[in-house]
Amino acid sequence: MRALLKRLKPLAVGMRRDRATGHLYYPVDGVRHFVRFPEEAVRERYRRLWFDQVYFHHYRPSGRDVVVDIGAGLGTEIIPLAREAPELRYIAVEIQPWTYECLCLTLAQLPSGFQPFGLAIGEGAAVRIAPTRTGIDASSLGEGPVPVESVTWSDFTRRHGIERVDLLKMNIEGAEKAMLDHIDLAVVDRVIVGVHDFRADRGEGEQFRTRAHVEARLRGAGFRLQDVTPDWIFADRA
Repeated sequence: MRALLKRLKPLAVGMRRDRATGHLYYPVDGVRHFVRFPEEAVRERYRRLWFDQVYFHHYRPSGRDVVVDIGAGLGTEIIPLAREAPELRYIAVEIQPWTYECLCLTLAQLPSGFQPFGLAIGEGAAVRIAPTRTGIDASSLGEGPVPVESVTWSDFTRRHGIERVDLLKMNIEGAEKAMLDHIDLAVVDRVIVGVHDFRADRGEGEQFRTRAHVEARLRGAGFRLQDVTPDWIFADRA
């Protein structure tokens, strides 16, 4: 029965294959949401739950806010946000090439301020990642066969003319510790960041144990912290 339900899930969400690109997609708020595998489709009630109760629970971007999303993944939560606030400047950064391609196809249907970029942000000239079957879990930690361009935070903000960031959203699979140390948080007003101690707890390596460091870094930069879930922290200026 479980195997049958798994096969039926793509049909239940309206999964189709795009003839031009070969990628799969399913409808989300009137937009073709591109994915790599059928199991990456998210039913509406869960999309809404994550949108309202996690990503944008404490702060909902609006107007002409600037959002920088590092580790944007497939961009599921970006679609309804674009419908609510079409004038946003939303800069979506994703290092996994296959995931990034799907993200580009999805964001191409949104207003022009919603822009994807396939690169890493950090000190090095490049990072090397190891693609996984669940590519949205790809991390810049460790080594892999796929090189991805890396730019510094100062170069990134200069390149894109970013003076203030209303919301910095981050889900980068354990690299959040180094990323927050690298970023100039003085230009950031709010942060929503995923921490990955749970990956350390299940034996994937102590490099994923980041919560304590992330909390200390944000408090030291003048933020007040609120837990959203055990694995997500929201911070804004006290």
